[in-house]
Amino acid sequence: MSASIEPTSQDVIVEDNDSAIQYGPLDKWSESRDTNIIEFGTTYHLTGALGAWAAFSFSGTRIWYYADRLDNHGNFGASIDGGPSAVYSSFNTALLKGQLLFYAQVPPGRHTLNITNLEDTKVVGLDRFVYVWIAAVFSIPSALTCTAQISPTRHRRVCLLPHLLLSAQTSSHLRDPISSTTSGASPGATPDQQQGGDQTSSSSHSALSAGAYVGIGLAAGAIALLLVLVVAFLWTRRRRQPPPPQWDAGPINAAHAARPWQGPDPPSRQWSQFSASRQQAQTQQGTELPAYDASSHSRSGA
Repeated sequence: MSASIEPTSQDVIVEDNDSAIQYGPLDKWSESRDTNIIEFGTTYHLTGALGAWAAFSFSGTRIWYYADRLDNHGNFGASIDGGPSAVYSSFNTALLKGQLLFYAQVPPGRHTLNITNLEDTKVVGLDRFVYVWIAAVFSIPSALTCTAQISPTRHRRVCLLPHLLLSAQTSSHLRDPISSTTSGASPGATPDQQQGGDQTSSSSHSALSAGAYVGIGLAAGAIALLLVLVVAFLWTRRRRQPPPPQWDAGPINAAHAARPWQGPDPPSRQWSQFSASRQQAQTQQGTELPAYDASSHSRSGA
């Protein structure tokens, strides 16, 4: 067993009675509710039969196996994905419950851990498995509002964003629960539970990793940048457009400007000609005619 890294609050805890764990032969295993050997949850599985095994399939990168140690326990084998089995011991002179008996780091993907009893009449137990869910490899944004939700055999955290639900499968010890807020979502199964056959409390919401949020953020940024470029293009195009045409009467035709008036004389000119003729007549006759009084002419005409 390689050097272990302690599980974090975002790792998934799977109790021994989870349907994703397969026991075989089934009649060689028993379920105990003895609190002296149970560290987590309410049940504990154990066997004393040679060759009895327990298999757990998960999608992740790390796996931990916890059980008790006691003087009636013996050796067991642990293998990943059907590979070579390594031998370990759960023997101890005094009872120690909740002990880490096996740990492995695996490539991201779907894996199966198999635990096999290697000694007849010697006990091998199972309290819980803990694993790093593959979607939890990416850190969950701290801006999310997260709610602790406890299902009968698994523990997860539901994180909410406006108009979006992120179902983040994480562990939450009962003695150190995450602060709970009302979210309206019901506890659901992890992908491992669904593949293991337990779909009684599955959720219809999609599980998104932080990588998906990064993609959404990049897409939103690209759209915003595109809008800015469109506005800048329209504004620049408008500034470059020529001003609207203005009406121009054109130059004055000099020929028309110099042409004398050919219509009838205006009244002012006619009166000037009449006055000049009258004065000339007076000069020739040596008499002065009375001045024309328009007002008296009007009265006499009336």
